[in-house]
Amino acid sequence: MRRMPATVFPLLVTLALSSPSRAVGGPPERASGEMLFVDKVAEGLRRYHQEEDWAKRTRWLEALAPTRDPRVGVVLGKRLELFDARGFVEGEDCREIRLFTFYYGPPDSLSPDQYRSDELERAMDAWKARKAELRRRAARLPQ
Repeated sequence: MRRMPATVFPLLVTLALSSPSRAVGGPPERASGEMLFVDKVAEGLRRYHQEEDWAKRTRWLEALAPTRDPRVGVVLGKRLELFDARGFVEGEDCREIRLFTFYYGPPDSLSPDQYRSDELERAMDAWKARKAELRRRAARLPQ
């Protein structure tokens, strides 16, 4: 078995270090996106809060409510408090009230498309009963 002469090894190391190729073990230039996790509810709520048009905000809530995420329940509950404070406006506020009642209310709630004359009262009762729980669970999730 032949041994490499002592002068050849330093020469090879020098050539390897002076080559113009990129380093293999360095950090990536940009995120690959392979392990990217997107919290769709947080993103939807961010867009909801940025939206200025009331009807478009309601559409965001309609898209997010079926997730039954506590953060959405808290937003809907705050809307209920707003309706209760300023007075219920038939037609304008029904959708949000029905969304809360159906997705966050008692199990015997009507579908979001059905109407009851005592909707706001039932929704407010459900909100008061679940308010602390929904806020506690929402606080544990990313905002």
